[in-house]
Amino acid sequence: MNSKKVTWYAALFLAEFFASAFLLYIVCLGCVDNSPFFKPTHVTISFAAAAAVMIGINSFGIISGG
Repeated sequence: MNSKKVTWYAALFLAEFFASAFLLYIVCLGCVDNSPFFKPTHVTISFAAAAAVMIGINSFGIISGG
């Protein structure tokens, strides 16, 4: 395997890793119930998940999306 291919696979791995970590982080933060002013509902959690997926695709889709 040449060096260029190894670098490409490393970039793919890192893009998938950071996109998945970002998705998990945002969705988990959307479920936290610590604020006295805001209680998470199914709608707000769904919007948080959708926003995290959209940001992940826009940020890392050029690398891992094909």
